[in-house]
Amino acid sequence: KSFSAGFTMPVDSALRTLNVEWNRQYDRALELDKWGQMEEARQAYTKLASHIESKSSSAGSKTQRAYVAKLAVCLRMRSNVLRAGDSHGVTLENMSTIKQTLSKVFLEEVVFPFDLGDIDDAMIEPGSSDVLPDVDEDGAYDGASESANTFEEEDGIKDLLPQPKFKDGSKFVSITVQKIGVKAPEKYMEPTILFSLRGGHCKALESLQETNAARKIVDGHIIFNNTIHIQTAINEIGPESTVFLEFRHFKKRRGGYRSTKCWAMLEMDELVEGTFTLELYEKPAWDGHIIFNNTIHIQTAINEIGPESTVFLEFRHFKKRRGG
Repeated sequence: KSFSAGFTMPVDSALRTLNVEWNRQYDRALELDKWGQMEEARQAYTKLASHIESKSSSAGSKTQRAYVAKLAVCLRMRSNVLRAGDSHGVTLENMSTIKQTLSKVFLEEVVFPFDLGDIDDAMIEPGSSDVLPDVDEDGAYDGASESANTFEEEDGIKDLLPQPKFKDGSKFVSITVQKIGVKAPEKYMEPTILFSLRGGHCKALESLQETNAARKIVDGHIIFNNTIHIQTAINEIGPESTVFLEFRHFKKRRGGYRSTKCWAMLEMDELVEGTFTLELYEKPAWDGHIIFNNTIHIQTAINEIGPESTVFLEFRHFKKRRGG
């Protein structure tokens, strides 16, 4: 149900109590921030973010839950800015702008006052909660690096390719990307997985393939269920080769571009049949640190081309019914 601007919604006592408490804590944190008491403000923002995250799943309507989720992220980001003593990221002015709408979040269908995708890069403070509501709102943040992608190549990226055509008896590997778990998954616009097979000096050995943009979030995971067919026969892939899977999303700044958030890899001795959970690393490649509690789930299969094998090409499209 939609409400016109200024229409006051009925609010139950629990939400009214939350609203009063959150505004009280927010006012205190903002006042400390204005007075330059950075450590006290940082602690107050972090405490409020934890409280909000613990209550976010029951915070009213979908629009209200989206607002609350973005509020928690902003609190974490501002806390990190204060901790680092940096001028980039969520500013004091941003926090003052939020104050103008926070008092009305459970009274009206208010939207978050600015787009997180327009905020300069700032990572969420380590230790932040993964408990955020499953909402589907635009906006993204990415603080792993100033560079947009793990590798410099942007040309030649293709959509997912069909099964390769080899002579009988050749074997190839298929990798099904099932889902990926990252903090605040609803913040990423048009999330995809970029596949590349690379040899020495990280040189691409075949065409890069990119999955369709994911459209569903379940239990804090972005759902893909896309299958990537490696186009090189497995016996022709050198032992020093590596498969890279990059998690990418769209960013609106500077005219819009696709940015790599994190990545996983498979070495040749790991290209065996089975279901695996891989750790995700920060960019850039070869200098990444494990991002704990962030994983990508895949299933690999070894396929053999026989005389009876047939390649099928299916025309598919997205349907919104029954959850998509």
